[in-house]
Amino acid sequence: MAKNKVSFETEEVRRQFAASKSVSNGKFSKIILAALCIVVVLAGAVYAAKLFSNKEVDWEAYGEALAKLEEKYDDHDKVILVVGGNEIKKSEYYKIKILNKFTFDSLMELYEEYIDDFGSTMNKDEIEALKPVPVKDEDIINDLILLEIGYLEAIKCGVAYNSETAYSKMNTTYYAYQEVLTTNSEEEEVYRKAKEFLDQAAAVAKGMGVTRDDYIRYLAEDSIKSLSVTELESDWQEAFTDSDYEGSVEEYIDERYEALRQLYSVEIRGLD
Repeated sequence: MAKNKVSFETEEVRRQFAASKSVSNGKFSKIILAALCIVVVLAGAVYAAKLFSNKEVDWEAYGEALAKLEEKYDDHDKVILVVGGNEIKKSEYYKIKILNKFTFDSLMELYEEYIDDFGSTMNKDEIEALKPVPVKDEDIINDLILLEIGYLEAIKCGVAYNSETAYSKMNTTYYAYQEVLTTNSEEEEVYRKAKEFLDQAAAVAKGMGVTRDDYIRYLAEDSIKSLSVTELESDWQEAFTDSDYEGSVEEYIDERYEALRQLYSVEIRGLD
């Protein structure tokens, strides 16, 4: 499959690439499509969400890597975190690392192509500023902590998903995208986005060696926490709208997470 090229010819796109290259995304309302479309999850590369529609990732190979996770990593069952009494195993860390490898490799290829084309018009600092930065282990650990804290709070607030509701969400989304392909023109943006999702899901399922339905079930089960936290953050955004808070909604959500961190015990056992 031919790889599409990303155009950096506009300053706006270039600024977005540079400004977001090293941002760690711990806010799960921004990554609901991580559950529906895999990209980003907790991988830390926010700009990937903006650019991957134009840059092909080998999703089939990604699926193969996911399927072989337990076979490859003997310590996948090791408990690396305990948050509010809930144990988090190293397999969750590996899932993020695997995703990050594929997304980062694609972004590095994109970066190198861009520098080959336009590097002569840039100085050394500008070139370095655009270079993608891989997510750090400490960022992954922090994201896992935030996700678990948010999930526990979502349970407490009665907005958490379970296996059944998560599967219903994923399945409905899948068929909604299929419907888009039958009711919209290929030239429309909504058609392109739907096709990307369906092609990506098919590629990952093929790589994992499972059927479409089995993959949707896997994705649903793996996304229960992120879907739950998205619902929680949606409630927080409504509360922000009704409040007299003077900062931004992002700052408001940051403060809500910070307050929750004081309520839930966190034990970091480490990756080693």
